[in-house]
Amino acid sequence: LKLQFLYLIDRTYTQTYSLTMKAAMALLALAVGARAQTPAQCAECVASGAGECFQPNWAVPCYPGGRSQSTCEGAGATWCPALLDMTPPTPAPPTPPPTSAPPVPPPPPFDVDGEIAGFWSWTWSGGSAGPAGANLAVSFSGWADGEQALSSSWVHDGHVTFLDLGGGNSNGAWSAQQIAGLTRDWMRRVKATGFAGIAWDIEVCSGVIAPAVFHERFVMAREEGLINLVSYSHSKPYACSNGAELVRAWIADPYVDMQSPQLYTSGREARPDFIAHGVQWSEFRNMAGNQRFVPSIANVAQYEEVEAYFKRREVPIHGYIQWQQGGRTTPRPPSPPPPPTPAVTAVPAGQVTLE
Repeated sequence: LKLQFLYLIDRTYTQTYSLTMKAAMALLALAVGARAQTPAQCAECVASGAGECFQPNWAVPCYPGGRSQSTCEGAGATWCPALLDMTPPTPAPPTPPPTSAPPVPPPPPFDVDGEIAGFWSWTWSGGSAGPAGANLAVSFSGWADGEQALSSSWVHDGHVTFLDLGGGNSNGAWSAQQIAGLTRDWMRRVKATGFAGIAWDIEVCSGVIAPAVFHERFVMAREEGLINLVSYSHSKPYACSNGAELVRAWIADPYVDMQSPQLYTSGREARPDFIAHGVQWSEFRNMAGNQRFVPSIANVAQYEEVEAYFKRREVPIHGYIQWQQGGRTTPRPPSPPPPPTPAVTAVPAGQVTLE
């Protein structure tokens, strides 16, 4: 009987242990399976807004859980933000609004109605009267040096007059150092003398000059009330290694008011020379702002052909500037006399008195 009793106890223990182990294994498998599904289901809970707390054995697996990680985990559930590493990232600083370029000041008033009928007036030969009906003069000395140009030129009566800077030889060659000498004070003196603008005749460069170097002076001239006219040999400066780059920059520069490519080489041509090197004439369709296209031609008789040529290429044309000289202009105004030298009165030795 005692042995039978011990047998029954052992058998019951074995069965109970077996059932307990099976139950434990089942629960472990359930937990492992649930854990394997937890990230995806957690993501669904959070994305749907149902809650951050997930427990697959609950009637409602997704639950706010008191909006607290400790409350959720205390109930034997998973706190989804911790599982999904959903710590909100540090917000990036707001992107500052793009800085807009300052507005371009409008060009100074230009007292020429309709088409421009201009002429280059050679100052070393007494100047030119220009063609009949001319309304614009360029006082041309050929100097790129600002002081030399200003002292050699004058305003032509009855014409809107531009002061030329530059030319086709060494006197008119441009360099970065020479351009730096064109100060704001110098431009104010140009304006005070009565010139309406500056004719930048750019054909020869000493070294490579970046477009920005010229642009800075165009801006300065505009700010001092001067009009910017840019001229060059054919479609680009013939002796500037980056001539095409320069012209394209001038076409796009809102501080340039007039483009005047020179349709001649010697200036004695019977017909205009439309040769284009580096920059094509069609590119002038895209001139910035209110730029005027005013080619320089050998003489006014060529203008009809020039006008028709560019109209066929859809380049708006606003007149011409003649190179050849016609008659003589009004003589240059005499320079004012120098101030009188103070007189010296004889006094006893060792003393000098100025009257």
